[in-house]
Amino acid sequence: MSAVSTLPATIEVAATASIRAHAEAVDALHRARAERSRAATALERTARRRDCDEAERERLRAAYAAADRRVAERETELEQARDLRRAWAVVAPTLDLVPAAPAAPAADAPATARTARRRAPRRPARRPVARPA
Repeated sequence: MSAVSTLPATIEVAATASIRAHAEAVDALHRARAERSRAATALERTARRRDCDEAERERLRAAYAAADRRVAERETELEQARDLRRAWAVVAPTLDLVPAAPAAPAADAPATARTARRRAPRRPARRPVARPA
């Protein structure tokens, strides 16, 4: 078996791995944003409290700054994963490989938009009851 015959299989495995890496990057970004949101909430709670000393506030500011850095890092990782996925989407058809699954626009949407769709469906409006005259 030559290296040339295994090349398409290797490329297909790499393309599949890039799709998986993209999904993992989206999940990591959502987790980082949630962590940053929790850090911001904790910091905001201490804004008007008199019993919270400056050392505690400084610790909370540092926690928020660290969470914000992680969000920036995850956004960069996600952009790199998107670029790689787009590259594989261009390369795969030229090599007669099975095209990669199309990017789901909902996968990149913020968590709040995704959870809005998971809410219970609205109840249908009641039909008026026909009453005999």
